[in-house]
Amino acid sequence: MQIETFYKSRKNKITEIFIGLFLVAIPLKLALTQYKNKAYFPVIFFVILIVFGLLLFLRNMRSKKTLLLNEQGIICRTNAIGLVEWKFIEGLEIVKASQSRILVFKITNTEELLSQKNKAVALLMRSNIKPLGSPVVIAENEFNQSLEEVIIAIEAFRKNLIS
Repeated sequence: MQIETFYKSRKNKITEIFIGLFLVAIPLKLALTQYKNKAYFPVIFFVILIVFGLLLFLRNMRSKKTLLLNEQGIICRTNAIGLVEWKFIEGLEIVKASQSRILVFKITNTEELLSQKNKAVALLMRSNIKPLGSPVVIAENEFNQSLEEVIIAIEAFRKNLIS
């Protein structure tokens, strides 16, 4: 079985690790101060920030595969999209959104694809359709290569599957 893997860029992983550590250290200090002053409500807010910081930190400590290509289709690991079969993928394009570039997968049968996902994932994917034109999108900072190189690699992989 042929598989190709794309990883998150090292620079972005390190940035997110530092943000995670910041979201743990600062709220922890503030939470301890508020707890000593017997102000419990702010402590709850700070604990939530600490949890988000820990999740961000731990998520980036592992070797994160952004995208896997196999015989069935693409497996997107950046969010809950999961498997998108090749039969749904018509093409790829790069879209500029606010201050970043995004890899957009042109989907042939959006409703059938979304019907295969659970309701929460389908709702999140649906929110991408109006602004970006597709439910399957991946930000450029999730790759350790340029989006042009990613598109070339995906198209070459797909071509090898067909032949």
